[in-house]
Amino acid sequence: MSLRTWRRIAWAYHILFAIGVTWPVQALVNDPEPFVLGLPTQMMWAAGWVLGSLLVLWRVDSARSREIAAVADRRSAAHRPGIHSAGTHGAGSPRGGE
Repeated sequence: MSLRTWRRIAWAYHILFAIGVTWPVQALVNDPEPFVLGLPTQMMWAAGWVLGSLLVLWRVDSARSREIAAVADRRSAAHRPGIHSAGTHGAGSPRGGE
């Protein structure tokens, strides 16, 4: 998916995160039992949202890195010698228009 899509997913997730860990939604899991992985349900609920946030932000960063690499590849391809019809060294270049 594109960076734009992942950013939209991140915004939506974090809005749901804010709703999910505040009252009244948090009250739905406000029960000391049952334990989930040794933690009370309410604490595991919050930890799950934080871990989900970590995964979403990791995907945003991954998509951003891919997009930066793609832009760098396009720029380097455009500046390779021999691509343009004009010579690679003009009169104003350090090589003096050889």
